[in-house]
Amino acid sequence: MISSKYLFKGLNSNKVVAPCCSLVSHIYFKLKMSSNEEIITLQLGNYSNFVGTHYWNNQFKRLYSKNDEINHLKLYREISSTRNNEYQPRVICFDSRNNLKTLKQDGGFSTKNNEDIYMQDDELSIFEQTAWNKNELTTKVTQNQALPEQMNLDNVVTTWSDFMTYKLHPNSMQLLSNQFTDEFNYFGCGEREYLQLFDEVEDKLHYWIEECNSLEGFQVMLDMHDGFSGLSCKMLEQLCDDYEKKSSLAFINWPSLVVKKEHSIYRTLNIALTIQNLCKFSTSFTLQSLQKSLFDDVINTRELSCFEYKANLPYHTSAILSSVFDSVTLPWRQTKRSLSLTDMCHCVSNGKLKLSGTAFGFPLRNVTGESKNLLEILSSTDDFSFLDSLFPVKNTANDKNLGQCYILQDILPNRLQPDHISNSLLQRLGLNNNIFCNNPVTVIDYFTERFSPCEDTISKCFYAKTAMDIKTPYPNILPNTNEDISTNTTENTVMSSIYTSKYFYVLLHDLVMKLRRVNLHKYAAVEEFGLDKESMEELIEDMISLAKEYDPHRSVDEVDDEE
Repeated sequence: MISSKYLFKGLNSNKVVAPCCSLVSHIYFKLKMSSNEEIITLQLGNYSNFVGTHYWNNQFKRLYSKNDEINHLKLYREISSTRNNEYQPRVICFDSRNNLKTLKQDGGFSTKNNEDIYMQDDELSIFEQTAWNKNELTTKVTQNQALPEQMNLDNVVTTWSDFMTYKLHPNSMQLLSNQFTDEFNYFGCGEREYLQLFDEVEDKLHYWIEECNSLEGFQVMLDMHDGFSGLSCKMLEQLCDDYEKKSSLAFINWPSLVVKKEHSIYRTLNIALTIQNLCKFSTSFTLQSLQKSLFDDVINTRELSCFEYKANLPYHTSAILSSVFDSVTLPWRQTKRSLSLTDMCHCVSNGKLKLSGTAFGFPLRNVTGESKNLLEILSSTDDFSFLDSLFPVKNTANDKNLGQCYILQDILPNRLQPDHISNSLLQRLGLNNNIFCNNPVTVIDYFTERFSPCEDTISKCFYAKTAMDIKTPYPNILPNTNEDISTNTTENTVMSSIYTSKYFYVLLHDLVMKLRRVNLHKYAAVEEFGLDKESMEELIEDMISLAKEYDPHRSVDEVDDEE
């Protein structure tokens, strides 16, 4: 019997595939469909808007380059009435109005430094905006001036509009009904806020959907650490109810933050309720963060092998998460793609596991001393050790991946493999001859099988010529960027992965332990989540069931009692 692993790999290899398999038929059907199926992007929360702004900055650079590898019409609507901005992203950004600064509610930049915002609800309300001076980047953008290759914006970026290089459509801005500050920090608050915004959100969503010729689905970036957790889940519930046949791939972006002791209960319940709801209402969802753990009360970020970033700056951390998001979503945005957004969700989830993680690295930058190519680097290791996991738990080396997609970007032919593979290297690889043919996919595909020999693991590998962009307004967080960017000698070959793994059990176990310590009588805040004893028990049981899906060899008693 042919394993599911080989069924997915059959499209890009010489392996025999089962001709009558419904899974293969589904993929080939997708290949025949138009590659112009549109994607709508949702950004829910201030930090996810940081991530999204880096993402769209990069997309706009590619949009006006000669890169034809990416099908830009999947993400953009084309406008024929304007000369300077011919495309607008299909995106809706949710945030509080006090995070806009010089960005106006209609998606453009203010021409004045001081401006009142008028919001029309049941009554006319006036919100006075603080006088904001445009920084150097925003000034250049509004005056259509060319940007330098690098600018140091570390001291001027306080919100995502400070480093935007594009304009948005008026239907791309969705502001909260109130000017929340500290009180917008729990799940139930976000749920109630969504009900207040329902009509506005529905109008904006219908606008973007109606201008699509063939909607493929939704990519969603969301915050889970505050009230946007509840708002995001209600948004995804609406998408699931109204567009149940469309896929939704959600990315939870967890920032590096300090949590007050009195707010730790909010954090625990926000996490649990968000995971519970995304399991119901999303096709697949990914959790990524630079924090080592979601339950750290202080900023405790991981060291990355190829980034020198400031953990206290959302401008820095969001840039890294954005690069990962951009990389792992490249396969279904390619002009000549071999799978759809839905196919990727099913590949990574192994058919049932909705929670996934990401990893990212620069394989050739990690080499010190003697210059090596990718084939030599991989042949000397037992795994993709140069990839830094961005799933917020400590990785367990013995825990294998259950489903995985690997994406390699921008590698020069002479850096892929040697011109002549020595007999000793072939012998070490167990090969009689060179099977790689200078094809990046065959190299990654071979080592994916070598590192994950279990037939239960579904794997898929991709290559994109599209490079990672590190020019303004991307922060200067790559070592030696200042000298390399001008001479174009930086080795920026990128590799990323999106995957599911048994070690996700660790996060879910820790979450169950936190939930069991919640005293329903002690915390009045629990009532704000609409939780009682029965619903709390149901929430805990859902988390236990999910943990067992990732590691079925651990019993419920172990989840309950393990310390």
